[in-house]
Amino acid sequence: MALMKPQRMWCARAALGVACAVVGLGAPAALAQDDYIERVNAFYANISREARSDLVVLPAVGSMAAPPIGVETISKAAMLPTTSALWPAAEAWAQEPEQRAVLDALEQVTQEPDYRYAMAFGQPYGVEALVSSDEELSFIAQGLYTELDLGGTPTLAAADFRYLDGLKQAFCLVQVEASRLAKAGDVPGALKVLTNGLFFARQIADREFAKEKRFGMQVMMLTLERMRDVVFMDSHGAKSLANNSQALIPILDRIAETTREGGKGYIGVDRINFPRADRVAAEQLCEQVLLPNADVSSSMLGANPETFVPTMARLSAGNRPMRLFSEMPRWEMVTRVGQAPRAAAMSALRAIYDDMEVRWNRRNPWDAIMRQPLEIRRRRLGNLVAVGQVVRGLPDLFSLWQALRLEAVGTRHALALAGYALRNGAMPPNETAVRPLWLQQMESDPLVDPLQGGTGRGAAANLRYFVPERDTQGQPHEINVVTPGAPNFRKRLRRDDFVLYSVGTDSQAGWAREVQNTMDPVLGADYLIWPPVMSLLREEQVRTGQLR
Repeated sequence: MALMKPQRMWCARAALGVACAVVGLGAPAALAQDDYIERVNAFYANISREARSDLVVLPAVGSMAAPPIGVETISKAAMLPTTSALWPAAEAWAQEPEQRAVLDALEQVTQEPDYRYAMAFGQPYGVEALVSSDEELSFIAQGLYTELDLGGTPTLAAADFRYLDGLKQAFCLVQVEASRLAKAGDVPGALKVLTNGLFFARQIADREFAKEKRFGMQVMMLTLERMRDVVFMDSHGAKSLANNSQALIPILDRIAETTREGGKGYIGVDRINFPRADRVAAEQLCEQVLLPNADVSSSMLGANPETFVPTMARLSAGNRPMRLFSEMPRWEMVTRVGQAPRAAAMSALRAIYDDMEVRWNRRNPWDAIMRQPLEIRRRRLGNLVAVGQVVRGLPDLFSLWQALRLEAVGTRHALALAGYALRNGAMPPNETAVRPLWLQQMESDPLVDPLQGGTGRGAAANLRYFVPERDTQGQPHEINVVTPGAPNFRKRLRRDDFVLYSVGTDSQAGWAREVQNTMDPVLGADYLIWPPVMSLLREEQVRTGQLR
């Protein structure tokens, strides 16, 4: 019975009650360095060992063989055609026992459909948190942990998420296995493997550092597009889904934001919270490198002369120790410019972070507050470098989350339209024809501005759908595709394809004549969902000899 399951408590806010009481609503009182790390690790305190996916996946990842040439990054693994000369080695690698164990582990940790009881990646940060068992000690030996050491001092701002390198190999494997299964005609199996990978990436998106959350969301986006890619490539190739279109329904149900029973789906893009660990990391760094007070007449002399330069130099040097020699003079110059003392820096951090959290929780890019400059943009960070060193990269999470939301909505609608076409042997007459068999409800285009697209509901707010020739006065439809790091190319479509697109960041529908899948402000370009840009780009690169 579901009620008997040990709930894993996603946010684990109860575990922070004591810690929050200590720091109060203002700037935190001085804490021991380990206390900051304990505060961050408390975010995962309510995840039982039985519910920790890291204890299942990481042992298998630690035994993996490295991916062969051609699939050594996640994007390469997704793009490699099975006709490539590099494919046989990749296919053989995916079938070795060590790699099968990883796929089995991902299957094991992603099958609970109720997010409240699902497993979670609960590995704490730092070596000291992993010494309680031989199993976790082995993760240190294999480099599958988060290193916090900074010149002998555990420092959250120096977090080196080494376990992510292992997970990158696992996600490469997911892409190769999906290609292998699709090539064998098992498209539902390929989609199942991709969904397992999607849900495991969703667990990483629940981690509390921005770098982890960014990685999880980026992998989710790529995997969602790959799901569309697999179905699109099959529809233009073996057509193995032609007599098995119903197999898409459980996949669509599994990745739905809302279940058919009315509950919340596992994917839960709207439940991804703003990262909290970076704030604690910035507080710890301010404690380490700034003086608690400064003379009123010397309000910018807040840098601790004993710790500021060596600590900041080590942080900026990262894993390049030889760079430390060039970083020291740079940070000496920063101290001459002046730094705010600890209390002022903590106050600025609180204002910057609270501003971002409020915006994140609104979940609406058209909210009036989103049109105001971010607090971090309004402040000069030159005298707040201890704060800026940690939080400068946080604002890009907003556009990344918005892109992920669009990819999730678009994938559900694209697969539903593809399923309808497969089952009926004809393109849907309109985008709403997929209800209720394929989708329970229509979802709005997240990039439709209510001021331009009406009330935000109804046809004006839907993703745009049309069939070339049928809906374009008998003419084929040509799309100009703009992709980063590759030449633009054009693709002509006929009535055997449909087009599904978002209005893009300018919120203006342009019939997908010009497409650029970005959240950067772009005028005159739409965001293409179907055909998947990944599919079109692979086809173009094979045609031009860039992929062999």
